[in-house]
Amino acid sequence: METHAKKILSKRRTIGWITLGLWACLIIAGIFDKRILGHADMMAFFHLPAAVFLVISAYQLSYRFRRDNQRALQKFRTQKRSPPLPQN
Repeated sequence: METHAKKILSKRRTIGWITLGLWACLIIAGIFDKRILGHADMMAFFHLPAAVFLVISAYQLSYRFRRDNQRALQKFRTQKRSPPLPQN
């Protein structure tokens, strides 16, 4: 049986890959619209939402990395530090 944390991590990874796929589809659709159909002004309707999907996917896929860094920073903050070296 999976723990709750593993389920959340799996869900975040799945959401990340789905939004990354949507990003790729919107980018390709925008390029298709510009090159094949000749609607260069309509390309922004595809690429602007694609930028949002790219940010969401990066946020979801980097969860484990950000969590590990946050834990390391918290551990560093709680450590006792030696006094600074004397300056000559």
